[in-house]
Amino acid sequence: MLAANPLYWRGRPKLDEVIYKIVPTRDALLQQLREHKVDMWYQFGGAYLRSIRSIPGYTVTHQPSYAYQHLDFNLGRASLADRAVRTALRLGLDRRAILAKLGNGIGIVQDSAAPVTAPYYANLGTTAYDPSKANAVLDAAGWRRGPNGIRSKNGIPLSLTVAVAAGLSDTDKELAYVGSNWRRLGVDLRIKDYPGAMMFAPARQGGILYGNDWDVAVFAWAADPMGDFSGIYGCSAFPPVGQNNLRWCDRTAQRAMDALLAHYTQRERNADVRTVMERFIQEAPSIVCAIREDLFAYNSDLKNYRPNNVTPFDNMMDVDI
Repeated sequence: MLAANPLYWRGRPKLDEVIYKIVPTRDALLQQLREHKVDMWYQFGGAYLRSIRSIPGYTVTHQPSYAYQHLDFNLGRASLADRAVRTALRLGLDRRAILAKLGNGIGIVQDSAAPVTAPYYANLGTTAYDPSKANAVLDAAGWRRGPNGIRSKNGIPLSLTVAVAAGLSDTDKELAYVGSNWRRLGVDLRIKDYPGAMMFAPARQGGILYGNDWDVAVFAWAADPMGDFSGIYGCSAFPPVGQNNLRWCDRTAQRAMDALLAHYTQRERNADVRTVMERFIQEAPSIVCAIREDLFAYNSDLKNYRPNNVTPFDNMMDVDI
């Protein structure tokens, strides 16, 4: 029985039968695991690691992931169209503390979205937490604090609405920490929860993420095995035709994304991805909170399960139960 988030595989199915049911929250899924009504919860977050390890009868595996948690900025908003604001928000976010205090230290903090185990990975560094510098960047860019402590410029306040899928208590705690960090910069943060189906629905169906009714959105992407980021950061991938919910278009990054699809050697592709990530870091259309580390909890009677970090259910020929 497999447990995905927020789906799980429940009961004792035949080996060729999969039964999925909806679990409304991650906390509810944890309770299902405690009651042994779930055989596997794959890719759960570090916030749940200690609780799950305390449940008898489960094996927990831990390995690097291609997925990354991030805070996306809606560049269609006047405040977030200012790169100084985006740069300051990254400087003023203590990502390492969030990971240590709320995620049991599970994850890798870096500015690039490239996974550390990918063949195209390059260490491009990590912006250090520096709220003093963040405030200086905002001051220099003309964002002034008002009587209530919130900054504004040309009548536009730095009051941001964050869109998040409902039922993610660990993410809610992270956002509370983000809000406390950014309030020190004179930024007001308001959280708005949406049902998952509504959050990620296509634009034509009123989906929030691919619409325009948000300033910041938090969720996770999985990086492409080849390093192709054009589907989420390409200039031609704006909703409703693509998944570039940021509405970020950088011509240097676009040329590199185009070049990658025409290159065949790993050396050439590595150079292409590096260019994309360098521009991504410089322009800061999104903050990579952390590269995830995959955590799998499954019944201990499941033998020879060895998930890989791209497609965790491809290597199933030797699995037995």
